[in-house]
Amino acid sequence: MNESSIHGRSDGCDEYVDVERRAALHALRRGAAAMVGRRRRGAAALASSAAALPRVAFAGGGGAPARDVLVFCFLRGGMDGLSLCPPYADPDYVSMRGPLAVPPPGALGGALDLDGTFGLHPAAAALLPAYQAGDVAFVQGAGSTDPTRSHFDAMKLIEGGVPNQGASAVETGWLGRHVAAMPPAQPGALLRAAALDDVFPLTLAGAPQSLAIPKLAEFDLDGYGSTRALRQSRLRTMYEAIDGPLAAGALSTLDNIDALSSIDFDGYAPSGGAVYPDSTLGEAFRNTAALIKADRGVEVVEIDKGGWDHHDNQGVGAGRFFDMIGELCQSLGALHADLGSLMGSVTVACMTEFGRRVDANGSAGTDHGRASCMVLMGGNVVGGRVVRDWIGLGPAALDDLAVPVRIDYRDVLAELLTDRMGDPAAASRFPNHAPTDLGLFDG
Repeated sequence: MNESSIHGRSDGCDEYVDVERRAALHALRRGAAAMVGRRRRGAAALASSAAALPRVAFAGGGGAPARDVLVFCFLRGGMDGLSLCPPYADPDYVSMRGPLAVPPPGALGGALDLDGTFGLHPAAAALLPAYQAGDVAFVQGAGSTDPTRSHFDAMKLIEGGVPNQGASAVETGWLGRHVAAMPPAQPGALLRAAALDDVFPLTLAGAPQSLAIPKLAEFDLDGYGSTRALRQSRLRTMYEAIDGPLAAGALSTLDNIDALSSIDFDGYAPSGGAVYPDSTLGEAFRNTAALIKADRGVEVVEIDKGGWDHHDNQGVGAGRFFDMIGELCQSLGALHADLGSLMGSVTVACMTEFGRRVDANGSAGTDHGRASCMVLMGGNVVGGRVVRDWIGLGPAALDDLAVPVRIDYRDVLAELLTDRMGDPAAASRFPNHAPTDLGLFDG
């Protein structure tokens, strides 16, 4: 379906705006009922998910983790993989893409060459050093095999790991099932998975010791500092006197407040000359680096970035996509530089719910498509390459003028869980799917 009739919006189509609105309202409801207030929003987000939070003891720092920390970045809205990683040498690319074609390498505003066929959007230049170091792989033509082009359905099915199985089948997330099935990477760790957002994502649903914390530096009890210790003591006494999931969640909240307050997120100084964007996304990646370096047993960090539904004025050398992909890739490049040798025990995976159509619409944007481009980064990624099963952009090769899904995203993630997260039953995290190994990681 061509959605070129949807125009005049800078924030996406009606459905995407509704998805974002529902998420915002959900976050407000959570905050209104929380036991902590104005500034310390992270603890508020936890209170409503107490049933999934058994009380455990916090483990101190130790040696290197036995398996990788996963940073999962969900690009909500439908990120245009043909702009991030343009197939500039495809004979049909320019004619099919029209005014949104990224110029070839060497031209003014041209792509940065990756392998003689694919390039990197010039605004994504901050990611090139990590690619050249062999730590980044682009997986082009990847996505969900479910044909839906609905944001809501596509996100739900991807996060649940159940494409082609109906939204009603989704109760837990693929990553939540992984965390629940695995022993802690660091025995006794209190915080195993964190979503740096107001809303707890479906991806992590079912994961124990997991929290939604939008700002790690602000995860604390609100109110006057002079009475903080007394209030915390009384809350702990009150919840220790009762049983049930609410008490368990509240006590875990208090334990996490103490544990995370010992990490100086505000004063954190990045290493390796890393410069994070001065933005919410940049702060999330900066805080992720600080959390990983603190070595407190976190296994998964999810960072969501919305706003990729570019039906209007998408742009090439400037515009909304240019700014957003630059912010994302600067954040990724900074994390790579900041962690340095620690990237040997960290894997980053970025994906979106679907890509965009190949052709530009009448509003200088792109409409809902099928496949997009996944980004993998880490010291054990077999990188410095564009992984694809490319059949070209000729009209006969397309799926209703969209790039067809040639690589199932579940194959990528199942291999990641097996090779880098130590999950011996990774295939079972994606029901009714037999994963294919793509050779993406050093096992």
